[in-house]
Amino acid sequence: MAHVCPWWCTYSFDNVLRRWICKPEREVKPYVSPGDRVLDIGCGSGILSIAAVKLGAQRAYGVDVEDEAIPAAQANAATNEMATQVEFALGSVEEVKCGIFPIRQAPLVLANILASILQRLLVAGLGELVAPGGVLVLSGILEEQVADMEAAVQAQGLQILSRKQIEDWVALAVQPRKP
Repeated sequence: MAHVCPWWCTYSFDNVLRRWICKPEREVKPYVSPGDRVLDIGCGSGILSIAAVKLGAQRAYGVDVEDEAIPAAQANAATNEMATQVEFALGSVEEVKCGIFPIRQAPLVLANILASILQRLLVAGLGELVAPGGVLVLSGILEEQVADMEAAVQAQGLQILSRKQIEDWVALAVQPRKP
């Protein structure tokens, strides 16, 4: 995989988080199936969208509320020769639900954001973006925030499939409970 971490990654984060961010396949690979379409909420520099496509997804769609994120993600996609397989737009959960992209649900939804924001997005309907049988991967969670995040996940009708941890950073794979 070509290097897609932003320059500030080497200066702003401790070594553990940098390894997590710069190796997105750790959280994406187990859940990507060939031909899948992926939603990346809070796409930032686009590394999870790009990783998903490189790992076999047909197409990825990413949104972010930060104006600077979209051109950065597009540039990273171009650098990785993925510009035709990924699409980025300004927005969040609500914009995806309202049809900003050709899909409103995906078998794989990714969200690598701070835990407090993930909790707000869950209330806003993040789990509704997961297609039946699909998976939502939540990352950017500190170990001491896991109990609150698990409670937020369960309050939104989602079940926890797995928990991965690198030192004090945690990722949760969840999916809608079966009726």
